Amino acid sequence: MRGLFFQKLAITGMKKNRQIYLPYLLTCILTVMMFYLLHSISYSHLLMMMKGGSSTEAALTLGKFVVAIFSFLFLWYSNSFLAKRRTKEFGLYNILGMGKRGLRKIMFWETLITAVIGIVGGLLFGFLFSKLAELCLANILRSEVTDYSFTFHLESFLFTAEIYGAIFAFLLIRSMIKVQISNPMELFRSENYGEKPPKANWLLAVLGLLLLAGAYALAVSIKSPLAALFLFFVAVVMVIIATYLLFIAGSVAFCKILKSKKGYYYKKQHFVSLSSMIYRMKRNGAGLASICILSTMVLVMLSSTGSLYFGMNEAIDHRFFRQTELYLNVYTGATEDLNMEAREKIKGLYQQEFEKAGVTPKNVVDYACVRTEGVILSDSAIELTQGGYGEDMESIFSTSKFCVVDFISAQDYNRLMGTDLAPAAGEAYLYTNNCQFGQEKLAIDNLTWKVRGHVKSMFTRGNNSLDFVPFVVLILSDLNETNAIFESSQQEDSPIYVTLQWLYCYDIDGTDEEVLNMAKQLKLAVVPELIKDFTGDENIAYSIYFQSKPETKKSMTDLYGGLFFIGVLLSFLFLMAAVLIIYYKQISEGYEDQGRFGIMKKVGMTTKDIKSSINSQVLTVFFAPLLMAGLHLSFAYPLIWRVLQLLMLTNLGYVILITVCIYAAFTVFYVGVYKWTAGTYYRIVGGNKK
Repeated sequence: MRGLFFQKLAITGMKKNRQIYLPYLLTCILTVMMFYLLHSISYSHLLMMMKGGSSTEAALTLGKFVVAIFSFLFLWYSNSFLAKRRTKEFGLYNILGMGKRGLRKIMFWETLITAVIGIVGGLLFGFLFSKLAELCLANILRSEVTDYSFTFHLESFLFTAEIYGAIFAFLLIRSMIKVQISNPMELFRSENYGEKPPKANWLLAVLGLLLLAGAYALAVSIKSPLAALFLFFVAVVMVIIATYLLFIAGSVAFCKILKSKKGYYYKKQHFVSLSSMIYRMKRNGAGLASICILSTMVLVMLSSTGSLYFGMNEAIDHRFFRQTELYLNVYTGATEDLNMEAREKIKGLYQQEFEKAGVTPKNVVDYACVRTEGVILSDSAIELTQGGYGEDMESIFSTSKFCVVDFISAQDYNRLMGTDLAPAAGEAYLYTNNCQFGQEKLAIDNLTWKVRGHVKSMFTRGNNSLDFVPFVVLILSDLNETNAIFESSQQEDSPIYVTLQWLYCYDIDGTDEEVLNMAKQLKLAVVPELIKDFTGDENIAYSIYFQSKPETKKSMTDLYGGLFFIGVLLSFLFLMAAVLIIYYKQISEGYEDQGRFGIMKKVGMTTKDIKSSINSQVLTVFFAPLLMAGLHLSFAYPLIWRVLQLLMLTNLGYVILITVCIYAAFTVFYVGVYKWTAGTYYRIVGGNKK
């Protein structure tokens, strides 16, 4: 019976505090459910049957890791709030004679009940919604589904239960330690601790502004997507620190400024609310900063993954100027290693396969080029380097420096473009993208060409569809003029990257499946012959890159669809966290302000005045994170756009449209949360009146 006594006390305490326990239990169930869904989908028959499922599996693995870490941090926060609300009750038990051992037993039963409800409920709902989640993922990945039966994944059940069991055990140990080191009066008066009005810390406020300005400047100044990829997380850390400093220290300073304005402060709707905010602004600011960061994360994830997924088809169309492409790269030797005889042999192999399949290739493009990379020194000089593949990473951090250089013959260019360019030895015509060079000469390492003129169009995009990379093509009389570059690249201490590349690209009539099957057939027929030709010479290093538009579309759908699916799930998790923080904040402050507004009513403040004051406080406080999140998103998007370009996204207008729509929808949701929580706050401080 004695054991049941503590169990009943735990259940009674949870029932009496159901206003805060029910959201907490719901949070536990949802976080467990989401983790189970991600884990079970990664073992699902659907994912294993999908081609290219490895990208989606990697995204799911990342999602599981993020959910587990975030669950721990968020349940820690929620549990701390619950402990804060219950410490006065535990202090009373202690004063009335219950020892700390009894308090620990109550905590044990409360944690055990919460863990059982959260884990069992989360696993149950996870199992019930697992097939729906699989079908949603299949729809996003545009895959066919033939099996609609539920599958029980014991590994997912056990692993999820172990992870969250460990989290709840850690929370219980933390709570017991806190009770053990406290005395009864500290527990009884704990709700009043830490609420002295802080002073305005102008140093921290200014530091927050400087950090935020630095992060914004970093985001808008970076032009290279490669640099954006490396510096994105630096900017994120700067923004997070700046946001907390501004909301904690800066908000206090802002409230002090408002208080100094007598015309604003000495009004019934502002006097009480502003005084209350200043009284506890340090803790208030941390909560608001958390809401702001979570809101920003939701906006960034949904807008970026949504842009990638819905803009995927346009990106693929921009990447591929033909349906199927073959790239043969020779890394050592010289231009004669891929002569016209070798090219004609490969084209003959292609033609045999076309005849077998009864198809006629269209828009055929075949040409040879020498490709290398360098750093732009001036409008007339390029220094060759290994660029992104070497040790000198700094050279790729600015689009004004790093560039891709192609050399092609005038014979190939004239044949494909219908022109009659005739540069002499030592002369070149230039084609440039995202860079400019002079009209007289261009020096590349120790070689110099006289510029005969500039051409405005090129017959292929191919790998150059990454429009953000400066790209220059030199049209020469003969590719043998580049042999000196090959010789330099073969020196032991040479950092130069150079390859002789031959491309054969074409279109055929038919569906995506027919195009893909033809590409597979060609790959099986041509690639072994190419390997046979080149493996006979040990001095030649080569690679074969064969790809088709339908195949790339499948792999991109797998990758971007998986990222979008994870983005939606994580956004839901972060939204839930933001809503719960707002809800707990309103409840906590409602109980704290209940006595203050009761005193105000006794001295003549009407219910209408109380409601006006509440609206003033909530509007001032809770719309600041939304506005700040919008500001973060606006300044971050130039940086995010650069990263999206690395993933072949090309339509900036489309990305902006998706982002604006997501922010508008989020604003509507945020306003709904505001109205709901404001009503909860009002009912606490003003009674049950509406």
